[in-house]
Amino acid sequence: MNERELRAWIEQVREGSLPRRRFVQRLAALGLGTPVAGTLLMQAGIASAQVAATAVAPYKPTRRGGGRPAGRKAGRKAGGRRWPKR
Repeated sequence: MNERELRAWIEQVREGSLPRRRFVQRLAALGLGTPVAGTLLMQAGIASAQVAATAVAPYKPTRRGGGRPAGRKAGRKAGGRRWPKR
């Protein structure tokens, strides 16, 4: 493996004739890790970091008043007894 072959592989990835996954597999077979492959592609202008989602929908409850289960009243246990006063 020499620099010319490596540059040829990078160019093939750029053209689309060599999938990125296969490129990474080839480098892994040579003993180079995934971070090295990502760095090579990034330096060549092929791969870049993914952009995070910018618009996240805010939480909107389905009903007013919070999440207390229907049929339960504040201050009472499931058996109908009141909580002890403090």
